[in-house]
Amino acid sequence: MNNDDLQPVEDCELEEAGNFVVVHDKLLGRSIVINRDGAELIKLIKTYGIDRATELIGNERDDNPLTIVPKARVFLKEIRDSTSLSNKINIRNLTEEDIKLFSNSDECSFDVSDLKMTYSVFPNNFFVAEFNRIPVGMIGCPIYRPVGRIGWLFVRREARHRGVGTSLAKYALNFLNAENVSLIMLNASSSGFPIFKKLGFIETGHIIFMTKETESATGYVAKNEIHPNEATASLIEEICAYDKISTGLNRKHILETLLQNPGNELFIKRNERGELGGYLICQKDAIGPWVCEPAIAHELLTSALSRHKRTRIIVPGSNRHVKTLLQNFGFTEISQCVVMYKGNYNLTNLSTTNSLLSSANG
Repeated sequence: MNNDDLQPVEDCELEEAGNFVVVHDKLLGRSIVINRDGAELIKLIKTYGIDRATELIGNERDDNPLTIVPKARVFLKEIRDSTSLSNKINIRNLTEEDIKLFSNSDECSFDVSDLKMTYSVFPNNFFVAEFNRIPVGMIGCPIYRPVGRIGWLFVRREARHRGVGTSLAKYALNFLNAENVSLIMLNASSSGFPIFKKLGFIETGHIIFMTKETESATGYVAKNEIHPNEATASLIEEICAYDKISTGLNRKHILETLLQNPGNELFIKRNERGELGGYLICQKDAIGPWVCEPAIAHELLTSALSRHKRTRIIVPGSNRHVKTLLQNFGFTEISQCVVMYKGNYNLTNLSTTNSLLSSANG
């Protein structure tokens, strides 16, 4: 093949992390992973695309300087040649380099900001599956005693249906069992549901993803608008205590992180006795967590939406009141996930939980 016959390919992207590079050929809809020893192959793929670069690599002509390539691992081929990876992967702790890799993948569906925030609080509770020292999947399992949660389960497209997801799920389950939590909960997608069902998790409801794309809504101005509150140390302590009583979970560390973020806004409402009756946190483009007595849900939401009109929210399917309230404000349902548990399920007071922190965190 003559190099002059090749036309550059524009639809290639490089995704660098650690000692490897992921090359996405958007034209063909394929990706490969190469270690950094294959720098010349990376250049070829960037210029000519995966298929044509592979042809060049196979060209043994002495006058072709591009045929001399150090040991380059073509990851896609290795994956396709492996029927199962469950006995070939290594599971280790997640690193910030791994987060960068997974965050830049267009296959990733979870909230990256939520992952980074939770990882900052629970750095030892996130894990990566490696194949030939290349990350192919991840999972997280923060603990809000007495509950441990499983979330952020992700497997790269090339490694799916090879036992990686199941191996990660088992690893997280064993980790949480060793931490002596009495209950393990998760929100399962359609792809994750069969994995966790086989591991003995029981379905107990669903969560609803809702979004508001327009700025118009009915009943928008509150009679007594609640303005954002400064998250002082004493107020944070009060909110954490209220949240624990209302949800049964110890979410102190993650709530502190949320409330200390200057980009988030806090709304609270007190009852006639001056006691905290509920709170709502507005993140960058999401509402939640939002925990309060039903009677003041409308007032908190109205005040929040007066400042954040384009947003998304995750609602417990069991709380029909808040779903109706959100629909009246112009929110629409876009998808659902199944809530599953394993262990001693005794969380009965769910009427005060109007929105979740995130899909993975609950």
